[in-house]
Amino acid sequence: MLADHSTEVAYVYNLLDEESGISGRGTYIIDPDGIIRSIEVT
Repeated sequence: MLADHSTEVAYVYNLLDEESGISGRGTYIIDPDGIIRSIEVT
């Protein structure tokens, strides 16, 4: 779980609506090699 008060992480993972400044919620499963295996955005 991560708190992203500055929205930097939301921007990197393309969850930030830049017009409104509101970020969506996303769950990313990343394996030990750094490969994203699953993404769920709500």
